[in-house]
Amino acid sequence: MNAWHDVIEEQGQMVARMWTKKETQDTVKALRKAGYTIPPKGDTGMYQTEEEYEPGRKVFVAMVGTRGYLVSYWDELFQEEKE
Repeated sequence: MNAWHDVIEEQGQMVARMWTKKETQDTVKALRKAGYTIPPKGDTGMYQTEEEYEPGRKVFVAMVGTRGYLVSYWDELFQEEKE
């Protein structure tokens, strides 16, 4: 593999998806319950964690769109723990 692949394997990467309002709200509730800090979306129409996986890169961001939410998140956020 190349060096870029090695970086992705070590540090993970961002994933972008379109989610429904319900999927997004359920995920935000679950992340809050898990201890992540996500302020109310307010005037911006965005949910985002205060936590970052690297400087300037939020762990989870959801922006309201015309047919749901454009969601981006660190790919390791929703993976089961490895034994």
